[in-house]
Amino acid sequence: MKNISQFRSYFPEIETLYNNKPLVYLDTAASALKPKTIIEAANDFSLKKYSNISRGISHLSANATELYEESRQKVLKFVTGQTGENKLLITSGATASLNMAASYYYNKLSFQDEILLSLAEHHSNILPWIELSKKTGAKIKWIDVNDNGEIELPFVAEKITSKTRVVSLTHISNITGSITPVKDIARLVHKVGADFVLDAAQSVGHIGVDFLDIDCDMAAFSAHKVYGPTGLGFLYCKNEIIENFPNFFVGGGTVDDIVLPPAIFSDSDLSINSKNKDKSDCRSYDFKLIYKSDLARLEAGTPPISQLITFGLVIDLLNNIGLKNIEIHEKYLTESLLDLQKIDGIEILGPKKINNRIGVVSFVSQNIHPHDLGQFLDDLGIVCRVGHNCAIPIHKRFAVSSSTRFSLGLYNNKNDVEQAINGVKEAQKFFLLG
Repeated sequence: MKNISQFRSYFPEIETLYNNKPLVYLDTAASALKPKTIIEAANDFSLKKYSNISRGISHLSANATELYEESRQKVLKFVTGQTGENKLLITSGATASLNMAASYYYNKLSFQDEILLSLAEHHSNILPWIELSKKTGAKIKWIDVNDNGEIELPFVAEKITSKTRVVSLTHISNITGSITPVKDIARLVHKVGADFVLDAAQSVGHIGVDFLDIDCDMAAFSAHKVYGPTGLGFLYCKNEIIENFPNFFVGGGTVDDIVLPPAIFSDSDLSINSKNKDKSDCRSYDFKLIYKSDLARLEAGTPPISQLITFGLVIDLLNNIGLKNIEIHEKYLTESLLDLQKIDGIEILGPKKINNRIGVVSFVSQNIHPHDLGQFLDDLGIVCRVGHNCAIPIHKRFAVSSSTRFSLGLYNNKNDVEQAINGVKEAQKFFLLG
């Protein structure tokens, strides 16, 4: 196993002072810190190599296009183990990807159909499906979680019927850190002829992920949670879904040709149009749009160019470190972080043991409101997340309105965990003893 601590220095922010204290960053589940290499690469590209991609004939454009597509292939291989397939759409983030996934079913569902979601979902994997339900009449059915907030296979099996058309679930909960048995669920979903959509925002970059092995039909994730830039996301799709995706978001770069009747260019016709209301209505003309046949059909406009190119360098870094090494490192720290439950008045929301979870640890204090606790920790230089964290249903399942969340990244170390636990202990003393 590689010594992960050597890579801490790759992240300049982690070495800074925060509130005049050494920074303890435990908010990776919200957004990960960025390695210096991608910050420098983004600056270098923007200052010396920038050009728009795909449609330019200049060497600058050709080089930018090559770098962009090479990075797409790196990301695709990172999550599938393969390259070359037109399966990875570029979006602005996991939220956009999940909205896009839901849009695929707009003309495929009716009031007789069912969509399955779990109580563990992030709002980004709830709201798009609810809006789809409003438009199509399809019914939302909710999969319960156990007392540890885990999605269990029998809970899914209980809800699936012959009317199920889509099951969309989180790979790892952003509240409990629990890992969903997605491969078994995919097999169950496909048995009834339904599609399985995966929210992989919290899994990519923390555990080994292989969408081909999981056999999901679509999967969404963001770059900024994987040490990359903001404004960049991905939607993995099986080939048959790409081929049948509706043209729901169109514009520059999506068509090869727009065929218009010759009469529309006739001066006499235009003259008639200026006087004839019916003929001046462009709807009277028989337009024909010839869309591109590749991924470009679904990627209108100027994409996040520098973001994807620099994210390719993040993938190189993670491959160099090794995902298995990252997983072992974070698991080691998570085991120590779970000692939070030894503090009087602290209850962890999620698995209490290291099995089947990652380093996303949410908890509540019987005596301190999460906002007060978060502010106290912030004064100590400890950055965490408080609130419902865009996951209201699972908080209601635990009968609480909000929580405090610590989440780990590859740059964290044992000292960070100890500082966090000691910070919670200090807060207990401060608020309870005054």
